Amino acid sequence: MRPDESMGPTFLLYHDLTEATRGDVKCARSNFEGQLTTIAEAGYRFARMSQFVAGEPLDRRDVIITVDDGVRTFIPCMMPVLADQGASATMYLLTGVM
Repeated sequence: MRPDESMGPTFLLYHDLTEATRGDVKCARSNFEGQLTTIAEAGYRFARMSQFVAGEPLDRRDVIITVDDGVRTFIPCMMPVLADQGASATMYLLTGVM
């Protein structure tokens, strides 16, 4: 077994990808794009939470992305970047505020 296979996947946890500027909300999309590009170029693979939950064999070169709190910037800011990279993310929603 290679050392890469002896560990589970890498989880990246995001909360919000915005910057408050004078009351306006501006997406920090370039930072997110840069991070995902670097991850892909380093030989990591984007995996889905459903693969992890199903018990599929994943190692530390597999990256699972999660987003907390169902932020409003997910669709306009994160989804296009994820799609460009062939990645996905699992979003956790706060059910008490829905």
